[in-house]
Amino acid sequence: MRPQGITRLDYEPELVFVIGKRALGVKQAEAFDYVGGVTILNDLTDRDAQKREVASGSRFWTGKNIPGFGPLGPEVITLDEIKDPYDLWMTCSVNGQERMRVNTRDQIWKLPVILEHFSRYIPFEPGDMFSTGAPGGVAVGKPNAAELFLKPGDVVECAIDGIATLRTYIV
Repeated sequence: MRPQGITRLDYEPELVFVIGKRALGVKQAEAFDYVGGVTILNDLTDRDAQKREVASGSRFWTGKNIPGFGPLGPEVITLDEIKDPYDLWMTCSVNGQERMRVNTRDQIWKLPVILEHFSRYIPFEPGDMFSTGAPGGVAVGKPNAAELFLKPGDVVECAIDGIATLRTYIV
């Protein structure tokens, strides 16, 4: 559900790694040994709130705890079902119109770096997840962004080609 007052709601398909076994002190070369599978997230982003937080001097957008803002799934695919998690095509369509087609190899933050960094101090348990961000192509920053932001009635499909499609209805 789109909360009242949000006028710039953006789509953001992201690859998610699901931890499969306890991870503490993980080295980059071993990172995928700790992954139980991957799935997809539509990190719906309130660009108005993000802009306010950045303007207030915050270095990072903390987001809001708003139900429905992180649709996830619909299934978890194990790593043996895919050849390479960093050679997957991700797409995002709104009302049947493809708006984004990116490859996971273009991700800025890759799981081995993320897991090594954070597992130095924090143990991660089976079922914990890391969302690794969208490689690019979201509405914000485009010249026609105002018409691309999500509105009630829109149907957003985020997909990892050949693996999973997550359908989100904006109400």
